[in-house]
Amino acid sequence: MAKSEGARFWEATCLCMLGALPHGAMLVRLEGEAGRERLRVVSARGAALGLIADGVEDPAALELAEALGPRGTHLDLEACRRAAASPEPSSLGQAALLDDLGRERVFEVRASAAPGSGVLLHLEDITARRERESTEQDALFLREVIDNIPDMIFVKDASELRFLRFNKAGESLLGFERSELIGRNDYDFFPKEEADFFTEKDREVLRSGALLEIPNEPIHTRHHGVRRLNTKKIPILDAKGEPLYLLGISRDVTEMLHTARELERSNADLEQFATVASHDLQEPLRKIAVFASLIEERYASGLDPRGQEMLGRVIGAAERMKAMVQDLLVLSRAMRPEGEREVVDLAAICQEVLIDLHLALREASVKVTIDPLPEVEGYSRQFQQLLQNLVSNAIKFRRRGVQATLRISEASADDPALGDPLPKGFCRVVVEDNGIGLGAADAERIFKPFERLHGRNQYPGSGMGLAICQRIVVGHGGRISARPIEPHGLQILIDLPLGGPPDDL
Repeated sequence: MAKSEGARFWEATCLCMLGALPHGAMLVRLEGEAGRERLRVVSARGAALGLIADGVEDPAALELAEALGPRGTHLDLEACRRAAASPEPSSLGQAALLDDLGRERVFEVRASAAPGSGVLLHLEDITARRERESTEQDALFLREVIDNIPDMIFVKDASELRFLRFNKAGESLLGFERSELIGRNDYDFFPKEEADFFTEKDREVLRSGALLEIPNEPIHTRHHGVRRLNTKKIPILDAKGEPLYLLGISRDVTEMLHTARELERSNADLEQFATVASHDLQEPLRKIAVFASLIEERYASGLDPRGQEMLGRVIGAAERMKAMVQDLLVLSRAMRPEGEREVVDLAAICQEVLIDLHLALREASVKVTIDPLPEVEGYSRQFQQLLQNLVSNAIKFRRRGVQATLRISEASADDPALGDPLPKGFCRVVVEDNGIGLGAADAERIFKPFERLHGRNQYPGSGMGLAICQRIVVGHGGRISARPIEPHGLQILIDLPLGGPPDDL
């Protein structure tokens, strides 16, 4: 049937509208009885062709849902029906389509009434808006993250070293508002000598193109006086490797340094007290021991059994006190090592210890195995004291009537049988014996000074040996722990940094 003049005019008008829309559109006609209307596609232009289902060459005369196929499942087609009778456009949702270059673009799909029971679906490309909004959200998120970091963060331009960015922590620390800081440089806020130092370090970073850490730098603030900062300065380079900006991250370490100084002073006082007390105690103890021995030698025959027993207790107590004082001196020396750090061959140290304890090992019939051991950096005399204490413990705490064994080895970094994983850059030395062992509850207790798990009558000693071991290991930046072996025995695990302890330990 030939189209009427009105229908031709309606169609020509709508097609003209399709061509006028910048991003693309689809013309749909509402047909059928009320309540049973169908949406038929008349034409599609531009980006609207991307909505057509794959395999549909000509969408004209197809129902809208059929023409769209899976791509229309997320669009509100009921809104499209309502749009035919409404003067206001309706949103059908968003569609992600590929352009001619295969790039994804996002379109807002809207429906509005067209003449002759028609509906015009017009697509607006909102890709740029979405990207802009996403960029703004990312920038807001990053700004919020930086603003809530408790360290001061600032950015300077590479040419004049003027502040471009500052976070809240920086405002709080310096006592200046961001608006006061932006666009100005260090000379506007700090004494010249201080500003000269900051500028010199900034230029050094920009010249080298590498991160620079300043562990302890003073800075004058508006409300908090002089503070001490640990600052890292990082150059931000362009594609050619030329500096564009300088990023600074500063942590206020004033209280931490003060606490460290107080702790150092307290430790020094304790060490001095232990040393002086130990030296001062040795002389009266020596006299007690000497005179008690003279009494025993000259007058023991004149004492009754009770008197001889009491005299023996005096001599024994003096000997124990002497041993405790000597162990205190050793602990004091462990807290303040002498000499220079050097590369220490632990296997060689073990051999020296075995020579020193040769007689005790032979008398106790201890079978000793020394596996290959690593070289570490530290104080050789302290490592000798460490291993001597551990070997002596293996001799002392052996089980009677059982062949005593002692093995010193290096553990594999990924050995799951040894508990906690080994930190990167560390080695683990294992001293293992088949002695009496200990309970799991005592694994930490044995490292406390003067701590004893057994009576003096069973096992002699002051209870200082493992405390000295712990002090030596911690002083080298490591850690030491005990691990019981079932049913008998003990492992001492010693983790040591291969490069030696940090300078501040």
